[in-house]
Amino acid sequence: MSALVLGAVFGAATSLVNATSHHYADLESEVATTSGASVIEIVSVLIDSGWAWAGLAVAMGWLATRTKGAQTEGAQTKRAQTKRAQTEGVQTVETRTREAWTGETRTGGTGEDGLGREHAGENRSGTLVHGAVAGAVALLTATPAYGFADTVWRGEPLATWYLSESPVWWVAGVVFGAPLGAVGACVTRPGVIGLLARMVVPVGAAVQMVVLPPGRNERITVIGQAVVWTLAALFAGFVIVRFLGGRRSAPPGPEAAAQGE
Repeated sequence: MSALVLGAVFGAATSLVNATSHHYADLESEVATTSGASVIEIVSVLIDSGWAWAGLAVAMGWLATRTKGAQTEGAQTKRAQTKRAQTEGVQTVETRTREAWTGETRTGGTGEDGLGREHAGENRSGTLVHGAVAGAVALLTATPAYGFADTVWRGEPLATWYLSESPVWWVAGVVFGAPLGAVGACVTRPGVIGLLARMVVPVGAAVQMVVLPPGRNERITVIGQAVVWTLAALFAGFVIVRFLGGRRSAPPGPEAAAQGE
């Protein structure tokens, strides 16, 4: 539901910003055309860009799986504890005594750790699918919302709103929205995978400023590039610092602890 609502809001808001920018742009003046710029026009070229729409899909994938992941983790912990209690209930006294003295544990996923790994794998696959669906739904909702809002701003018949959007954007919503939503679902994962997922949007935004510079004149292009590169660098730096800080504060593994003793 959040992907539907936020996708529609993003699409309509992008259309509104573009319409406002075009309304106040003085395209008849040579000076304004070649070197003119306004705050609303800068916002327009930033929000109506590929990296911003990609960021919407990533954000929806993260948002859709964040709460669900926490709930699922709690349920999995309860199931693992219940299964372990049932397993211990049928163990013989001799087996439990041997495990206590020798430190042996049963393998094959029947213990708490085995169940945790099994359920974690299932949860991870389900989370990726859920995030992919949310990302695709968000872009598929934003596309018609953008077209409908464009039709309203232009004063055209509402029945023709779908004509303003090329079918390629509908296809792109699925082709790019699904994997980007899956990336968003990986944002909360620890380790390198989580780091890479969090870096997708800032890196993509920085690259787009080089490959597809924004704006209709050089001044808008320079300002747009400066804003995006600055924000991307700040966000990427924040992500990297938190990642490195988390690795330093993580408790040592069993082997490291043994060596320390």
